[in-house]
Amino acid sequence: MFNFESRRFAGSSDPWFTVRGVGLGTTAIVTAIAVLGFMLFAIEGPENYTVLTGNNRGTISLRMAITSGVFRQLEIWRIFTWWIPSVPNFWSAISLVLLFVFGSQIETRLGRHRMASLFVVLIVVPAVAIALLDVFQIFPQLAVFFGAGRVSRSLFYVFIAWNPRANFWPGVQGWIIG
Repeated sequence: MFNFESRRFAGSSDPWFTVRGVGLGTTAIVTAIAVLGFMLFAIEGPENYTVLTGNNRGTISLRMAITSGVFRQLEIWRIFTWWIPSVPNFWSAISLVLLFVFGSQIETRLGRHRMASLFVVLIVVPAVAIALLDVFQIFPQLAVFFGAGRVSRSLFYVFIAWNPRANFWPGVQGWIIG
């Protein structure tokens, strides 16, 4: 059986680099990018709240999200950028905190290289699936797909799968939640 905590199997758990003595691992970098997307969405203004109608194609945030028809127009970069913009609200902020908390726990076990691979899978696989649905017009009225909350939720389920007996408030075990 694999031992995920061994350095030989998991790779280095050291940070990619340090800034003023603070180590920045994969999770910290992904969370920082998500925070920048959160701030960009807020800076672009209230017109972004019409994002669900798909009427506002001029904003940077919407240019990163996945909307209907974008892959038929060969806007392939959206496979990698859809998770960056997030609507600035309380639940999105909580989602970013949970992304960091659960991601850090998983990165401690996996190491930075495998964690980077996990993030690539969590970001690219859903986007490719949606791209295929869009290209083949299986769901012609595809809604807008964006937000780091989706990646955060996926990391939460990975954490639960790894720690099914972890206690959450008020003493509920992870396997019941997940």
